[in-house]
Amino acid sequence: MMPILTRYILLIISLSPQVDRCDAEPHRIARHEGVTAVTRIMNVDEVARYLGVVPDTIYRKARRGEIPAVKMGKMWRFPKETLDKWLNDSALETVKKA
Repeated sequence: MMPILTRYILLIISLSPQVDRCDAEPHRIARHEGVTAVTRIMNVDEVARYLGVVPDTIYRKARRGEIPAVKMGKMWRFPKETLDKWLNDSALETVKKA
C-alpha cells in the first residue's frame, strides 16, 4: 500500500501543469508505477517565511481550508507547486475583481 502523502503528492502533481524544480531547496521524490516527480514539501515556518506572514496565520488558514495543505498527524505540510498555483490563482482572481 502506498503512503498517504505519496498518494497526495501524485494527485497534486497530476493536477499541476508543470513541476517546479527549485534547485536551491531540498526535494522529495515521489515514485509510483513508473511515474517520478520531484516536489518540494514545506512546513509551516517555511511557508510563513515564503509568504511573509507569521506562522499563526498559516496555521489558521490551514485549519480553515483557506490554503492548500495536508495534515500529517499533528504537523501541516504544504507542497510548494500547489502553493505556487494557489498564489497564482488567487492573484488572478484579485486582478479580475479589480
